[in-house]
Amino acid sequence: MSEQHDDQANLLRQQVASIQNEVQIQDENEAYDPEDQELDVLNLPPRSEVHDAQSAKVRWKVSYSLIRLLVVFFILIVILILTFNYWGDYFLQNELFSQVRTTNQVGDSVHIVRLSDTLSEEVTRKFQLDPSEPELTSITGRYYITQEDDTLESVMSRFYQNEQVLPLLKQLNDLTISPTDRFEANERLFLPNIRID
Repeated sequence: MSEQHDDQANLLRQQVASIQNEVQIQDENEAYDPEDQELDVLNLPPRSEVHDAQSAKVRWKVSYSLIRLLVVFFILIVILILTFNYWGDYFLQNELFSQVRTTNQVGDSVHIVRLSDTLSEEVTRKFQLDPSEPELTSITGRYYITQEDDTLESVMSRFYQNEQVLPLLKQLNDLTISPTDRFEANERLFLPNIRID
């Protein structure tokens, strides 16, 4: 039995020796690591220099309330963009100047007028439509202020899209001009509220 113990001990010694040889070879093959050296405490830089270098980094401090404010603005902008089709036209029409003069590329002057500046509020007037009848007929409509280039044809196409209203417009406004004659600027025409299909 002692032989068996001697063999086991001898076997263990050989294994330990081979492991130590492998560790020694690995240590020799490894690159030089400066952290493995001992630090010389007397050659260290002062603490203020080390901490100044660290404090030179910019740190952004963002408060919770600022984040909430930015999120609310973002949501508001998204809502405004998504609903622009509903409120955009109304807002832009009301904010335009009543008269804007611009020049296009060929040099002609363009005169832009809002429709609300050329139409009055609704009014009701009495007219004698049939000369044989003494009764007056009440007609509700609006007054239109003509522009320089307006003709009776252009007014009809703009407001009625139908030429059947021509005799009525001539009668209500006591007009004797042809449909292609131009009006003078700032004349008043009474436009009745009728639908002709």
